[in-house]
Formats: sequence, C-alpha cells, structure tokens
Amino acid sequence: MKTFRADLHVHTVLSPCAEVEMIPPLIVQEALERKIDIIAITDHNASANVEAVQKAAEGSGLTVLPGMEVQTQEDVHLLCLFASLSDLKNWQHEIDLSLPVSLNQPEHLGEQFVVDETGEFIRNEPRLLL
Repeated sequence: MKTFRADLHVHTVLSPCAEVEMIPPLIVQEALERKIDIIAITDHNASANVEAVQKAAEGSGLTVLPGMEVQTQEDVHLLCLFASLSDLKNWQHEIDLSLPVSLNQPEHLGEQFVVDETGEFIRNEPRLLL
C-alpha cells in the first residue's frame, strides 16, 4: 500500500487569518521541507490564490489540490476539495452569489492579498471573506 503525507487545510495570504509569509513559493518550500506529498489550498470562501500555488509547485513533486474552506451562516467550516481548478472556479461563482457583501476590516481581521506564483502582490480583496 502506498502512503502519502498530506496537509489538506492550507491558507494563503488571501485568508485574513493567514500570516503574510503564506505566499506560494514559501508554502511549497515548507511542504517539501516537511516531506509532504499533497497539500490542498483552502482559503476562506475564496480561490484566487490556488492556481498561483499550483504554478509555484510545478516540477517540485508536490501535488496541490484545489480547495476552499467554506464558512456557513451558522459558523460551520467545511473543507471542500475539487478534482479540477475549473470545478473550483464554478463553485467560487456560487459562493460569490451567496457571500454577504461587507468590507474587510484589515486592522481587526488581517489583510486579504491575491498574489502570483512568485508571491508578488496583485491586489487586495476588499470584500470580507469570513
């Protein structure tokens, strides 16, 4: 039987609870240093950084699964994993339609950054993702 080491609950800098160091190349580096075979990127109600982590992991041997941590109105947190980035993007559309419209308060909750595969800043997500 083949076994794998996996961490299926990884946040990037897009989740307001994540540290600013949680950028794609450092996530990949940390996973490899810990001899992890598979990770899932599961930011809160968001998927904008999944592809960047997948690109950062190309050729490394690390498998990056597309995912999301969905938070319900009852404050239940569900880890959702997807077979493809396309499936995740379709799910993101459904989340966007149901997520309450409120602005993030970075001074209280933390920043929400979208980055590229090198960790370079693309934009700040103004809508609260929690």
